[in-house]
Amino acid sequence: MNVSELNLNLSKLKINKMKKISLLLVTIAMVSLWSCGKYEDGPMFSLRSKTGRLAGTWVYDKILQNDVDVTSQSTSGNTFELTVERDGTYKSVYSYTVLGQTFSGEDTGKWEFGDNETIVITSDNNGSSTATITRLTNSEFWTKETDSSTGDVTEVHYKSK
Repeated sequence: MNVSELNLNLSKLKINKMKKISLLLVTIAMVSLWSCGKYEDGPMFSLRSKTGRLAGTWVYDKILQNDVDVTSQSTSGNTFELTVERDGTYKSVYSYTVLGQTFSGEDTGKWEFGDNETIVITSDNNGSSTATITRLTNSEFWTKETDSSTGDVTEVHYKSK
């Protein structure tokens, strides 16, 4: 075997080794991306930042109380709209009827992401609350909150308007 054949064989070995390393790195990256979803219910991967996905106007889609769907009881004849801004402010507008009496109003305040996939809402008028975000996509925003006094778990699914 001459020197040029030896160099050619070494080049082929290096290329094969590089292909194997590249394939291994791509596999590791894909497994990491798909197995490390930030939120309990997804998405597994997004090109938009969580602030970018949260900013917008949201309306109720579904409300669960202790895993029981209470959407029709909670939203029948009622309206709720939440507008979240990128600058950390929000505004909610609501209207609901109880015993034939209609109440409506709005609330404003600040929001921020907390630890462990939570969102902290601080109302200008009503104190603050913390909820766990279980899903955050461009069109869906789901939260889960546990009442510390009763242990009741409320899960709210919002959809983009």
